[in-house]
Amino acid sequence: MKPNLEKFLRRAMSAHQDGRFQEAEKIYRSILRSHPKNGVANHNLGVLKVGLGKASLALPHFQTALEADVNQHQYWISYIDALIKLNQISRASKLLMQGRKRGLHGDAVDHLERQLSSSAKHDLVPSERASELISLYKQGDFNKALDIGIKLFEQFPND
Repeated sequence: MKPNLEKFLRRAMSAHQDGRFQEAEKIYRSILRSHPKNGVANHNLGVLKVGLGKASLALPHFQTALEADVNQHQYWISYIDALIKLNQISRASKLLMQGRKRGLHGDAVDHLERQLSSSAKHDLVPSERASELISLYKQGDFNKALDIGIKLFEQFPND
């Protein structure tokens, strides 16, 4: 890695760790203007976005980081975790399987697998509630259907 690039990455990571998120983002973006495929900058910008509650904005950065270095386990873990946070369970499961095939392992990976397993079990509930909502709608019970619809939307905003 070039010394200048390393220096900027250290500054960005320091700002990030110190809670100076706008400064960190500005530096990461500056790095990415000249090195758009840089795995570290993309990954860390993704982590920053997830930390700010903007996981959907992190996904392209995690994807680019992973493409830059598929052997960096943390890139896989962060990407899968963001997908789980966005309730993109199927996509997260597929990515975890791909990672496992490439040797992804460890406690963090096992934890993600447990989260995915738990989420898969909970996915049955929304479909049952959706069926109930449709049935109520067809029966003309719009108030109850609306109540269920609102609850489902609040519980699963990304579905």
